[in-house]
Amino acid sequence: MPNTDFLKRRTIPCLENYTSLALDQPNILPRIENGIRNNWVIPDFDLDLISPRMLFPLARINEINGDENKYKITVGDLNILSKRVYKNRADETVTEDQIKQKYQEFIDFLDNLMKDEEDWIKLRGSEFNPAPTDNHSHGG
Repeated sequence: MPNTDFLKRRTIPCLENYTSLALDQPNILPRIENGIRNNWVIPDFDLDLISPRMLFPLARINEINGDENKYKITVGDLNILSKRVYKNRADETVTEDQIKQKYQEFIDFLDNLMKDEEDWIKLRGSEFNPAPTDNHSHGG
């Protein structure tokens, strides 16, 4: 399995229930790509910088001999993700454990939302684990 410590992740708008995952400066988030540290993340859209942003917890990785047609979507190491967000969090009262718990809730929300999609289940592989629905809104 490839090194998942430095997965390339995109930022997304924070949904209402996940504002504890907001980044302090999402356009200056350090990232490592091909072993080179880059401090600027270019937003996909100009509007990306006007709302609170969070790192999307899932990333695409090639799984089988670098074949671009054979990949999966993974969380990687949730501890590393949580630590990275903790160091760049907008709300300094949020703990690293709270960040990790909120990411797990968000991942469960995504898996539950996509539980009937065969492609999603295949891409998530052994990590796919939809949580029971709690019937409250995750919108924002």
